[in-house]
Amino acid sequence: MLNGLYLILTCAKAFYIIAEFMHLRHEIKNMIMTIAVPALLFVWFIIAFLWDGNSYRELRNRYDKHHSEQNLIKAPPREEPAAKKPGQQD
Repeated sequence: MLNGLYLILTCAKAFYIIAEFMHLRHEIKNMIMTIAVPALLFVWFIIAFLWDGNSYRELRNRYDKHHSEQNLIKAPPREEPAAKKPGQQD
C-alpha cells in the first residue's frame, strides 16, 4: 500500500517539475504532447521488458530441468583465507 502511495506521489512530483520548471503549464497542447507521449512510451517500454524478462525466467524454471535442479542445490559456505602480513611467506 505504501509503495502505491509512493508511486502516486512520485508521478505528481514529476508532473509538477515538468509543468513549472520546464514552463509547460502555459504552453500549447501540442508542445505538451510532444514531451508527454514519448515519456509514457518510455515507461511502457520499461514495464514491457520487465514483464517479458519475468515471463522468460518463469518459463526457463518450468521447462529446463537442469536449471530448476541447480536452484535447489545449496552452495557450501565459502571460507575466507586468513589475512597475510606484509613480508610473510606461504
